[in-house]
Amino acid sequence: MQIHKQILNSVDDRYNSSNVKTPNPDLATVIPNIQKLAKAIAKRRADLTGSYQRSKLEQDQWNQFRLLENEVMELKNRIINQKVSVDKTFTIIGNDESEALQLLKEHQRLEDAVEQTKVNYTHLLEHGSILTSNFPAKKSEIDAILKDLENSWNYLTALIVQRSNLLDIVISFRQETEVYFSKLPEWMNFIKNQPENLNKPLTELEEISKQQEEVENDIELSYSRSYDESMQLSQRLVINWIDAHGLPHMRKKTTIGTSSPEVKKLHHHHQSFKSVAENTRKNAFQLYQVAEKLSENANGDTEVVKDRLQQLSNVVHNFFNLMEHRELLLTQSAMFHLHYTEITQWYEKIKDQSIIYETVPINPEDCENLQDKLIKESEATSQAYSTVIEESDKLIRMLKKQKELLDVDITKDEAHIEEMTNFIQTQHSKEIERWPYQRNCVQIGHISKNFINECTTICKQIIEWRKDLVPLQPPHRERAFYEYLKCTDENIKQIEDASKDFAQRYSEIIHMIETKQLNLIDVATEKPITELLTQKFQQLNHVVDETLKRANGLKQELSTNRDIRETFLRTDAVVNEMKKEIDKINQLMVRIPETKDEAKRLGIMFEEIKPKIQKIIPSFNNIRDIFNCLVMNTSDKQRRDIMMANNTLLRTWETCIAKMNDCQKFISQAIGFHNMNEGN
Repeated sequence: MQIHKQILNSVDDRYNSSNVKTPNPDLATVIPNIQKLAKAIAKRRADLTGSYQRSKLEQDQWNQFRLLENEVMELKNRIINQKVSVDKTFTIIGNDESEALQLLKEHQRLEDAVEQTKVNYTHLLEHGSILTSNFPAKKSEIDAILKDLENSWNYLTALIVQRSNLLDIVISFRQETEVYFSKLPEWMNFIKNQPENLNKPLTELEEISKQQEEVENDIELSYSRSYDESMQLSQRLVINWIDAHGLPHMRKKTTIGTSSPEVKKLHHHHQSFKSVAENTRKNAFQLYQVAEKLSENANGDTEVVKDRLQQLSNVVHNFFNLMEHRELLLTQSAMFHLHYTEITQWYEKIKDQSIIYETVPINPEDCENLQDKLIKESEATSQAYSTVIEESDKLIRMLKKQKELLDVDITKDEAHIEEMTNFIQTQHSKEIERWPYQRNCVQIGHISKNFINECTTICKQIIEWRKDLVPLQPPHRERAFYEYLKCTDENIKQIEDASKDFAQRYSEIIHMIETKQLNLIDVATEKPITELLTQKFQQLNHVVDETLKRANGLKQELSTNRDIRETFLRTDAVVNEMKKEIDKINQLMVRIPETKDEAKRLGIMFEEIKPKIQKIIPSFNNIRDIFNCLVMNTSDKQRRDIMMANNTLLRTWETCIAKMNDCQKFISQAIGFHNMNEGN
């Protein structure tokens, strides 16, 4: 408004308008729009204020609803705690009247606490009713919350009333039975002390009869009351509890859980229920003892009492058989779920363990340990699998027994166990499929590592032997020479055999790895084991080739030396033989034969020498051939020695031939000379 007044009072001397009451002509057309804008702002402000008030009211209602929820939850928890307190002591009746009265006092204190709870309960019902009227949008939720609270409250109050009635019956039972048993000795003593002599006045006998009748009536009345209280209490405390609470609980709590935590929780609940049921067993035993004692002191027919006692015993016995079966069933379920969890975790752990068995350790001992590890793990896995399957079968049998005992549906639990069992069977089948591959990995990995190590070892041995491959240095004995050559031949043979064996083993190992498709990796080099096998085998071949080359070269050298030596010896022998024959020929030509007969005798002696020389020719030719071969494969020095020996042999042979020719001419000329003289 102040802005509007300021605009109206502003002055513009250059413009006058008769239609707009303002001295400012430029604002003449603007003022109506400003007024409209002011009205719109005022309306918007009113709308915002209303929206804020509604939002605030709605927020307050939400806060009230949340407050109601929290208060109901707190009160419900208090009701539950009070209900638990009643449940824990519901079947406790004490051992005598004083304990029963003490239990009644404790229960009355609980009743007082429940009365305090009732105040809060009534307040919440009123609060909920008001909130329902003010917050219609949440009516259904509020009604559901209050209805749930009402159910909990009604259950608690009903339980309180039942406990009160039960304690009243217990106290009455204790009082009646204690009266009966306290007076029973007095009554029995009175009956026992009655006179046996009936020779008394009639008036006295009538008085005695009247007293006996009164005692018998008191006994009968007290017994009837005690018995009735006993039977009523046994019916209410034991049989009714079993029928109304025990059996319904057992039929309701039949599930065996779907996991170890859930089974543990069920077992805990069962133990809590069992502790309550144990009070019922204890109460039944007390009532049974009292009723049995009453029947022992009863004067009339006790068959009815015995039937009731037997009925009580049967009901309790059958119910606790169900309890025991339930406990065994939960224990079996706990074992099954525990072992199921363990074996599934184990399967998950070993699922990818093939990579461990595909790794070839550094040492053969580690290979053996890995092989033992696989065997033990396989055996342990099979044993664990068998245990779980046996537990599964036993659990299903016990479920069927539960169905037979309680006539309950076990379809869901049975399907759950079968599903878990099928999963285990599937996982185990997968694991069994991996075992042959893993066994092949550790076995062939072990074989490969042994092969590699043996390659390394034999390479070292061959290299060491190769260092000893040097020619014998003279002087040496002939026998040592031949033994050395023989040993070299044997070593060469061993190396060749070993090389063939390693080649065959290498081929077999590579073939097994390829055909079985094994992905074996050497842990030290992180390379495929086939690559390392090939590398070691090639290294062995290289060492073998180098060694055999050197050994064969030495062998050839030794053989050549042997051949040269033997040939030289043969040459000396042939030369000496030829020289011997040359000497014989020279002896024939020492002097000219004087007669023809002497010349003929020389001719005969010469003819005897010729075959011996002819016999030398094969050895001579053989030695010449050997010399020709040796010359091609020997060193320069050896070649010179061979040439010298060959020349000596050749010269001796030529001398021998020349001497033979000379002797032949000499004898022929001598004979011719004597023939000519005889002709003259």
